[in-house]
Amino acid sequence: PRMEDQNSVELVDSLKFCVIDLETTGGNPANDQIIEIGLVKVVKRKVVEEKNYLINPQIPIPEFIQKLTSIKQSDIKD
Repeated sequence: PRMEDQNSVELVDSLKFCVIDLETTGGNPANDQIIEIGLVKVVKRKVVEEKNYLINPQIPIPEFIQKLTSIKQSDIKD
């Protein structure tokens, strides 16, 4: 491998970080709301912990988004 590639691997291996994923009711930040927050903790390029939180957006989840995310209106009622 090239030296730059090896340096990049060593750098990433030295880091601990979280990757965050949001699911929303749509793509308009003025009107749409978050329905899920997903997090993975990465250490040495391996996922070591996962968490996810469903959030009631207080608005209906469109049918298209329910199919896309597999998050149903009934999943977030509480």
